[in-house]
Amino acid sequence: MSEARLSYIIVAMALPTTDWRREVRRWVRRLHLRTVCKIVVSVCLLWHIYAVAMWNLPNTTPLITPRISDDSVVRKYMVASGFMQGWGMFAPDPYSLDVYVEAQIHYADGTTRSWEFPRMAKMSTWEKYGKERWRKYTEVAHQDAYSFLWPVMAHYAARENNLYPGNPPVSVALVRHFRLVRAPDQEPGAFAAYQFTMVDIKPEDLH
Repeated sequence: MSEARLSYIIVAMALPTTDWRREVRRWVRRLHLRTVCKIVVSVCLLWHIYAVAMWNLPNTTPLITPRISDDSVVRKYMVASGFMQGWGMFAPDPYSLDVYVEAQIHYADGTTRSWEFPRMAKMSTWEKYGKERWRKYTEVAHQDAYSFLWPVMAHYAARENNLYPGNPPVSVALVRHFRLVRAPDQEPGAFAAYQFTMVDIKPEDLH
């Protein structure tokens, strides 16, 4: 018999009324619920610490590699929870490409308008705080492996530039501008440009 159960029986026998016994019964239930909650929270916390540790340790040993493979529970948890973080920007080969994406908006009357996806280099510190995600988005989305995002990018650019009544965007060309990041004591090089897709815009894409 558990200590809590024994305590309940002893106290209940000493209570003179049914109401008091009912109150003790509630107290015991709350005690059990509190204990269960503590156990659940502790287990979840320990699991999270373990998963974060496995994810952040260098993926160079047989001990770590299987635990963060594509079908591992750790990877599925980190991706689903949004806690995943790649450390490629630090070592051994830091990201060395400065890139931004331009949208060339073609209108029904034959005119063209240039528009850039938000760039951190042109923002104040306060603006960067709320839009830093755009840097990561464009760094990833322009790559060929993520071509499924290109129509979405073009539709977004068309909606943002649907400015003239009776003259809607009819197509959008996406152009990547890129250059290698040089050492701090060297002058930055010129951007190269490459049109990586052209997307036709339908009226329903503008809503």
